[in-house]
Amino acid sequence: MEQNKKQNRTKKVTVRFTQEEFEKLKEKAEFEGITVSDFVRKSVLRLKPRKVAKECKELAYHLAKIGNNINQIARRTNKNREVDFLALEELLKIRETLVMLASEVLQ
Repeated sequence: MEQNKKQNRTKKVTVRFTQEEFEKLKEKAEFEGITVSDFVRKSVLRLKPRKVAKECKELAYHLAKIGNNINQIARRTNKNREVDFLALEELLKIRETLVMLASEVLQ
């Protein structure tokens, strides 16, 4: 997109939105940290936005930690050939964390 900014844009397209549609468009552009024009351009040209929402980064971080915990439990279980109560408690904590994260993401 930076390369295109240096070019002189000579073509104009007029599009009409309802107030509600425009507010959603503006909100999405602000979320991406770009102008409405750039957001529309990127959307139309199917370019992927560069910014990832802070919440998505945090979610990925927590999911990686959960995956690490699951791997540790799996190693312990494979080593002992049985599931101990500590491992079961850890799995229940992981389940609770996943339910909490899912409810936050779906809000």
